[in-house]
Amino acid sequence: MSAGIDFHIHFYNVETMKPFKVIQPEKITKTINNQFIVNTEQSMNDNMKEKKPVSTDYKGHTSTITDILIVQARDLFFTCSMDAKIVCWDLKILSFRRQFIGHKKGVLSLGWINDNLISAGLDRDALIWNPYVSKKIYTLKGHQHSLIGVRTLEDSNQIITSDISSCIKIWDSRNLTCVQTIHMPSNDLICFAVTEPHYKIIGGFKKLMSFDYDEPKDQNLVDENPAVNV
Repeated sequence: MSAGIDFHIHFYNVETMKPFKVIQPEKITKTINNQFIVNTEQSMNDNMKEKKPVSTDYKGHTSTITDILIVQARDLFFTCSMDAKIVCWDLKILSFRRQFIGHKKGVLSLGWINDNLISAGLDRDALIWNPYVSKKIYTLKGHQHSLIGVRTLEDSNQIITSDISSCIKIWDSRNLTCVQTIHMPSNDLICFAVTEPHYKIIGGFKKLMSFDYDEPKDQNLVDENPAVNV
């Protein structure tokens, strides 16, 4: 599924990458408005009966929050912000737990793998944290430009990072080494997603692009720069 500033939402088949449904602006507006009214009325009625506040003000950041990561199995959730901080919250009692300081610039994206927290942002490096003691345990170095996001694939032990130059790097989460570098054909990558087990990278440029990739078996056989001849 993808969405753009034209307010159209496109639905795609992951295997074939062919669109099968498009929701247009007038339908979105109607759907959102109807849903909003229903949800709001239901929420107000429920809260009036139970006498609970409608919302809670979480104070932990001083700038725009850019991502929220929920780790249900640990009863935690994490937020990151343009203030360069990451904050850990208790999911059950909705309270501040700890903060992570290590980025010099804004943090845009969070991931979770092998009980570790991964963060990426306007710095060129992605950071790996011990989420229970606010300690940075490793830095993933290799990108030459600011990062736009990080994704994780738990079953295949992969961490995927991408930067504004459309360079994507795949890391082995077990030994934290880069095992593959992919250079997209366009340099205006805005966002991306990764599917498993299909091993597709779906990139959001001015249009949607899909790329198949194989899990590397030997990192010494992987090109770190674009191939010019075969």
